[in-house]
Amino acid sequence: MPKVTDIKSLSIESDYPSRVILLPNDPKTAIESALTMLQTAQPVSVQFPKLPKKLSGESNAYTGPATLNLNLGANESVKITPAYFIWSAWQGGFDYHYVNGIVEYRKGDSTIYLRDVSLYNWLKQDLWKSQFHMYGQNH
Repeated sequence: MPKVTDIKSLSIESDYPSRVILLPNDPKTAIESALTMLQTAQPVSVQFPKLPKKLSGESNAYTGPATLNLNLGANESVKITPAYFIWSAWQGGFDYHYVNGIVEYRKGDSTIYLRDVSLYNWLKQDLWKSQFHMYGQNH
């Protein structure tokens, strides 16, 4: 896990259809808060079900969960999102299934799954919204 000093900045890629990037109102507190949640995370193995059929669907907007981006500098980053899979798709929509209490932690080409109920809920239930703002907005 990164340390406070490893993180140069963080942001949220929202779960809004336009996938807006949001910045923390208080960057230092946001970094400390994210790392506090990650400290209790436990690695787990996750088995996603095999899809019953090939997916075909289309969406003109992002429909997945919010993603926490940790910028580590030197083109290195960590992306954390609630773990999910798409079970079915249809014209204009997708059927998402979330793995309750589990987050996907991606750094480069590596992905691990962590049991982290507080971080999962913070992202999935949009509890981050009061702590972040869109670039250019007063906060």
